[in-house]
Amino acid sequence: MRQLTKAQLEQGFNEWMRRFTEDPAKFEAQHAIVDNFLSQASQGRVPSYGEQCTALLLQIIDELECAPTD
Repeated sequence: MRQLTKAQLEQGFNEWMRRFTEDPAKFEAQHAIVDNFLSQASQGRVPSYGEQCTALLLQIIDELECAPTD
C-alpha cells in the first residue's frame, strides 16, 4: 500500500479545493454521488464514495508530484 506523508495529503486536499473553487460546475456531479452514497448505505452496503475520493486524491497528488517546479 502506498504511504503518503502528511504534507502530501495536505497539498492534495488544498489542490482539490483550489480546483473546486475555480470550476465548481465540474463538481456538480457530487449531488448524484451523495444520492448513491445514501442508497448504498441504506441497503447495508459499504458505500463506494471513499474509494472514489481516494482515487481522485491520489491522482491529484501524482499530478502535483509530476508538475514542473519553477
